[in-house]
Amino acid sequence: MRGNIRKKLLKSGKYSLYIDYYLPVWNPQTQSYTRREYLDLHLLI
Repeated sequence: MRGNIRKKLLKSGKYSLYIDYYLPVWNPQTQSYTRREYLDLHLLI
């Protein structure tokens, strides 16, 4: 499994960090495949 750390610009001007997986992974909580996992980390730029 491979992944990249990416950032998403929020409306507040902060960036939210997440991992974008190359192959979708099974999420047992939602019972579906997902490609993103948000890290709850924010950057102030």
